[in-house]
Amino acid sequence: MKLHQKLLALALTASVLLPLILVPVRTVAQIQLAAPARQAESQVCTDCGVVASVHLVEAKGADGHPGILADAYAGRALEGKSHPSKHFEVVVRMQSGTLQTVTYATDPGFKMADTVQVIDGMLIRKP
Repeated sequence: MKLHQKLLALALTASVLLPLILVPVRTVAQIQLAAPARQAESQVCTDCGVVASVHLVEAKGADGHPGILADAYAGRALEGKSHPSKHFEVVVRMQSGTLQTVTYATDPGFKMADTVQVIDGMLIRKP
């Protein structure tokens, strides 16, 4: 065989074998890069989120009597006897992007950017 024929045969062999050698290496690299992404997807907490806001809400409420008739019977003026009702609303931005509001009678101690999990309508602080 002449030199140029040997070089041509070598080039053809290399062009056939080189893709066979490199393809498995690329596939392994792609699998290694994709594995952490799959693990992260499986670790998504559907009940978890971040506190977006905490508000003290004051609403005028009744003074503890059973209703309007009791106040009228007792001769009391409703306007003068009503007391404000206070509660705290904690708004959580869930990992899905939705907002969920949890209400507390007293200050729950959460602040903006706290990581929490909603379990049975209550917030649990996450580390």
